[in-house]
Amino acid sequence: SELLKKCLADKTSSTGGVTGDSLSPAQKSRWERHLGLVDEWIGHLKTSDNERSILNRCVHGIKNFKSKKGKPWMGRSKYHAASSISQFGIWLKDQGHISDNFFKPLTKRFRVDRAAPPELLTPAQVEKLFITAANNSKLINHIPVMAVMFGTGCRPSEAAYDNDPAWPKKQRRYQWEWAQGWNENRPSEVTGGVALHLPEWADDALTMRASKTQSRMLDMPPNFFAWLKWYFEDIKGGELPTTGQLLFNQGTWDQIRQDAGLFRNSDGKSLWPYDASRNSFTSYANYYVEWKEKAARDYWMDRCGHDYATFKKYYKVQVTQEECHAYFNILPPKKKAPPVKGQGDRAKAASQSAASA
Repeated sequence: SELLKKCLADKTSSTGGVTGDSLSPAQKSRWERHLGLVDEWIGHLKTSDNERSILNRCVHGIKNFKSKKGKPWMGRSKYHAASSISQFGIWLKDQGHISDNFFKPLTKRFRVDRAAPPELLTPAQVEKLFITAANNSKLINHIPVMAVMFGTGCRPSEAAYDNDPAWPKKQRRYQWEWAQGWNENRPSEVTGGVALHLPEWADDALTMRASKTQSRMLDMPPNFFAWLKWYFEDIKGGELPTTGQLLFNQGTWDQIRQDAGLFRNSDGKSLWPYDASRNSFTSYANYYVEWKEKAARDYWMDRCGHDYATFKKYYKVQVTQEECHAYFNILPPKKKAPPVKGQGDRAKAASQSAASA
């Protein structure tokens, strides 16, 4: 409808943000997508039509939406759509087209419970994902992205994300040049692994965001670094890359999780916990006694890019030492955790301890 077009033009203008600034390309893309769907659902109706009928059409649209691949929205995607529609209602009210924002109940209807503690994957489940990929020639090329996701605690979108309009083909990827040469890269004095640079921006113009937080150093423990070495050196017969970017394909990643029994059940319901890789790594790393004396109180907060309140609320799930030990001893087939060039005796001892367990 004309009102939807006017709202979209307003939101994607140079002053479309809440504070009067321009929205990011990703935010503009979300507005275009959501209001495009709203146009399909209720674009033919008038603001004077029955409010309950209009609202119900939106509810039905959100609940039954499926992507081009036939996949329904997850809980957070439903909430994001509901939030956009509610904000459209605020715009309609501000413009004098309606007296009350009757879209507001949508955000409550599709609210995601963020109070619940995050769910983790067990070490056995994570190991199954790696073994599933390692034993299939069509899936093995995703070992590197899995090592980065499960071995650094970065946000999945910081490793690979497929809907960022600011990036070529909308594909945000971790760039191997950020690893800063590998051999010359500073080894981690906490885990005995390697420290990987993650910048806030991927370009000098500050248009391609690589992280939602300030630039930081990720810490990849020896066992996950071993998976990178195993893939690039043993399987590919080459060296750790210093150019190019992390390979990722959503369909391949879905297949790995499905084959490992962690994607969807027979009814199509998701079995994958939200932010599973990030939640798992951060919780196991934070509670691992072997690293406690070496890691400052805010060490893992800094490495994962969080303030204390957020970290404590979402990323400090209590786990056992047996689980921590098992998680950081998930190793590739017949491969010991490799030493890092230049690291001291303490780091080498940690590496040898992980390999001999």
